[in-house]
Amino acid sequence: MDDFAYTPEAEPLLDAATYVKLDVRALGLAGFADHARRLGGRGLVLLAEKVETEAEAEEVVRLGARLLQGYYFARPETLPGGGLTGAPAAAVRSAVSLCASAEFDEVERALRSDPALSVRVLRFLNSVAGPTTREVSSIRQALVLVGPRTVAQWAATLLLSDLAEHRRAALATALLRAALCEALAAPAREEGFVVGMLSALETLLGVPAAEVIGDLPLAQSVRDAVLDGSGPLGEVLATATRIAEGTGAQTPAEAAALRDALVWADSALPPRDLATPGG
Repeated sequence: MDDFAYTPEAEPLLDAATYVKLDVRALGLAGFADHARRLGGRGLVLLAEKVETEAEAEEVVRLGARLLQGYYFARPETLPGGGLTGAPAAAVRSAVSLCASAEFDEVERALRSDPALSVRVLRFLNSVAGPTTREVSSIRQALVLVGPRTVAQWAATLLLSDLAEHRRAALATALLRAALCEALAAPAREEGFVVGMLSALETLLGVPAAEVIGDLPLAQSVRDAVLDGSGPLGEVLATATRIAEGTGAQTPAEAAALRDALVWADSALPPRDLATPGG
């Protein structure tokens, strides 16, 4: 039931419903709380729509919402100056370069040239490993333990988290799309991940895809997929977008790819204290 507003006459409809969508903008948080109380105990799944801030997201979850949607998760934000320059451009270039060719020596060389990022990658790995595992103290050790592709993707995620600032939900969406494209593009996994990542940056940064790509050293197949959705990688991107944001998985293989991508995106999202360079 969409845009639901409680009335006594709606009671019989609730018996036939599974999902009830409550409009946060129309009801306000007080109204949402009242509706959540009225609908409690019926086995209904509450979906909060038009969630626009992190505070709203946290509050509606506390009140009982199990699903959320709204601009907080995917609204573009225009950067000052109308372009991607300076530190943001350098971060995108570094993230793409790391993931485009995730070879052992190249990833090690790139991270050795950025000591601050190397420290954050090691802190990330050790936070994931947990206190009972021996601490990883060098990038080479990390590369051997989890592989260059994983290290490169974690480093790219940390770089993108700097650009996303407090928009963790939007970053999670970007990571999910990148992971889905990687899975669906096999054996061209690196190219698929880059396509998904770049396509999501347009929404994450509020900058047109052409400006995000700029003069990055990308294969033409990657550029074509991101800019106009053409070629095999364009088909991969369209499928990933449909699975994550449209009609969902339609085959067992797509369902498996979505499950694996969700698990990876959740694990790759940096803890809040690692999401910024000074954290």
